[in-house]
Amino acid sequence: MVQYHTRPGLPHRFLADIAIADVAFEAEAPSLEELFSEAGLALSELMVNTELVREKDKVRIEVKAETLDLLLYSFLSKLIYIKDVDGLVFRTYLPVVSEEESGFGLVCECRGERIDPGRHETRMDPKAVTFHMFELSKSDGGWYCRVVIDV
Repeated sequence: MVQYHTRPGLPHRFLADIAIADVAFEAEAPSLEELFSEAGLALSELMVNTELVREKDKVRIEVKAETLDLLLYSFLSKLIYIKDVDGLVFRTYLPVVSEEESGFGLVCECRGERIDPGRHETRMDPKAVTFHMFELSKSDGGWYCRVVIDV
């Protein structure tokens, strides 16, 4: 398996030996918003070297779900959709999670640019977020997620 190394100090890491044809990552953060940001960044790192991505474009993403784990799933799925349809990848995520009457909502400002294979170090092309081993949990120290991406 190819090992991806993110910028030093980031609290997400790619996991080896979780799935043969997929890529898995886990992330930890003190707040739910920071966890969503880290999960988005881990997905971006799977696609490109985010150090080479400029913050030229701002895209506002809104998703809703009945539960927090489905909210994270929907958010990451939306990022893959934006990559597929618009060719955009992001290096900065500014999410706000809210509890709503019917569940939860997320509004996230994403900053990045169109993928340029001549300038960006492209990596894998994620197809979908899977439910295999998917986890979102709260602990005394903050929040944790594990995500498996079909590539």
